[in-house]
Amino acid sequence: MNAVGLSYATRSGTKGGSIFGSTRYPIGQSLRFGPRLQVSYTSGDDPATGTSSGWSASPSLLADWRFKRGLIELETGYERANFNASLAPGVPIDPNAPPQTLLNQQTRRFWVSLGYNISF
Repeated sequence: MNAVGLSYATRSGTKGGSIFGSTRYPIGQSLRFGPRLQVSYTSGDDPATGTSSGWSASPSLLADWRFKRGLIELETGYERANFNASLAPGVPIDPNAPPQTLLNQQTRRFWVSLGYNISF
């Protein structure tokens, strides 16, 4: 199974776009395994969140095991993001630092997810 998708959204002057793709390879009758990747970009100026621009990339590996009446799914992945936030004048980040109007935030995270689905 292969899947590719695009998304686009706007809100309060902010625009966001994303592309993702995934594929799965069968291993025997009931086990499937494959990579997944999503890349997103945001631009604009959202007064509610302060986000002005940024990107994120999230590769992961997904495995699922199908049995008689259900499914067990395991996903593990990594996400890296870099966002710039516009600050209103006079909003201090650090009172000891010189004033600035742009804050750069870089994040990294690893995750593991386990789920199940049983049909009755």
